[in-house]
Amino acid sequence: LQLEPNQLPPPRQLNIVSLLKDQLPSKQFASLIQKIKAAQKNRSAFELQLQLHHEEQQGREINIYAYPVEEDNIVGKLQGSISVIQHSSEEKHMAGAVLERSEAMVCWINPDCTLRYVNRAMASRLGYEASEMTGQLEITDIDAENTIDQWHEIWDEASAGETMKMESTLKTRNDRIFPAEFHLDFLDIKGTKLISLSAHDITERRQQEAELRKALLEVQTLSEQLEEENIYLKEEISEGNKFENILTQSDNYQKVLQQVEQVAPTEATVLIEGETGTGKELLARAIHSLSKRSERSLVRVNCAALPEDLILSELFGHEKGAFTGATATKTGRFELADKGTIFLDEIGEISLKIQSQLLRILQEGEFERVGGVETLKVDVRIIAATNRDLRKMVSEKQFREDLYYRLSVFPLQNPPLRDRREDIPLLVRHFMKQFARKNGKTIDNIRARDLKRLKQYDFPGNIRELMNIVEQAVVLTNNKTLDLSYWRPVGSGQSAIYSEEEEGFPTLEELQRQHIIDALEKTHWRVTGPQGAAKLLGLKGQTLFSKMKKLGIERE
Repeated sequence: LQLEPNQLPPPRQLNIVSLLKDQLPSKQFASLIQKIKAAQKNRSAFELQLQLHHEEQQGREINIYAYPVEEDNIVGKLQGSISVIQHSSEEKHMAGAVLERSEAMVCWINPDCTLRYVNRAMASRLGYEASEMTGQLEITDIDAENTIDQWHEIWDEASAGETMKMESTLKTRNDRIFPAEFHLDFLDIKGTKLISLSAHDITERRQQEAELRKALLEVQTLSEQLEEENIYLKEEISEGNKFENILTQSDNYQKVLQQVEQVAPTEATVLIEGETGTGKELLARAIHSLSKRSERSLVRVNCAALPEDLILSELFGHEKGAFTGATATKTGRFELADKGTIFLDEIGEISLKIQSQLLRILQEGEFERVGGVETLKVDVRIIAATNRDLRKMVSEKQFREDLYYRLSVFPLQNPPLRDRREDIPLLVRHFMKQFARKNGKTIDNIRARDLKRLKQYDFPGNIRELMNIVEQAVVLTNNKTLDLSYWRPVGSGQSAIYSEEEEGFPTLEELQRQHIIDALEKTHWRVTGPQGAAKLLGLKGQTLFSKMKKLGIERE
């Protein structure tokens, strides 16, 4: 550059552009500025041949090779560049002294995957002398993750001219490994083809990401625990949340909850009628929790599950020796529920004999244990539930009329799921999260067309059937989107027949987004490289990045 040594500033501050401005023709200087801007934008190296003009010399041809340098531990933040200027006649020194002052780890890779050049920072970091690596080692000797065949594929992809970014693992001389991010640029310097690799240690970043994931998981776990403990109504009824474990935004169901709110503070006996699987027990628990007896026990009795010869003993208890096997006095469910509430589920399944015993306790609050003579008194509120038509049973003499009227002081009709279809999305997402957590999975999405199919189905088994469908889907799902492809509606009615027309047709954008997500999950969210999603999809890395940004696809 025709400068005296004392005219040169410290090496790390040398401004090549200002020094060359007055020594280059305007067109060549403009070309240099254009190359520099492109290199800064793309974080890529460039090589340029220029003709200097001096007063003492008519002209001098030089080569400039420049490489961007990023700040330590801050991948992507440009600090400056290292520039090497050589006489054109000094091509034999092309690889010499390049980037020796860079703190980034840099090497050049030949087409046969041997190392053509290694800078001081990389050699020192990996425990070698540069002379031990250059021409002696292959890239696979220091890359612990990719094989030689994979590196040949990487070479072919990079030689297409696309700047590549990938994560891998570097291996030191003593076989210690650490994660690194690679930036790969293809260079063709007068017919000499190379890949320039700049590596950045991302151990600290990985640790920070792991800590962040751990923190997010803790927050998510805490959030889900709180959600489980306080499941809210999407549209709150009256003031605050009064119905734990009940999810609804249905006007029909909210009317039922309003009735619950009215009857709960009273002592009235309640009869909850509804089909199997509609959640009658949830209503019973809501009545109890909103009553004056909420501090005492709610004792549940499934009348359909108790055999005839044991039901009296379960309800009223028995004395020691009352029957074979009665080796000790047993307290019955009514005694356990004293001062609290007893929930008699499936009340329509009990015999006429048991019905007469229940009628007495309803009228007088009195009973005797099986085999006992002592009359016991209890203060119990009774909530009963049935999926049968008790009025019809009364007319057929299968249920006592007087007991029916005692039980149905305040009747509640629990609507089937087909009459509250707007609640299906809420329930699906609740069950999806519940069973995903139980099975150690993360599932947080469901396709709109699958929700539409569920909403069109009549659900003869009601909420219990929906819960079983979602649980099976969670077991079969292998990504973050619930897989309902296995499910075909069964039962009666036109909505029970599967039809692709009813399912709806997905948009091209929906299909494309899901296809990209499937590819990313299959490649463990590796975008570029031979094992990346871009190669799997037949796209360039930058093209896939653009599509991901457009479709809002991010790794969580």
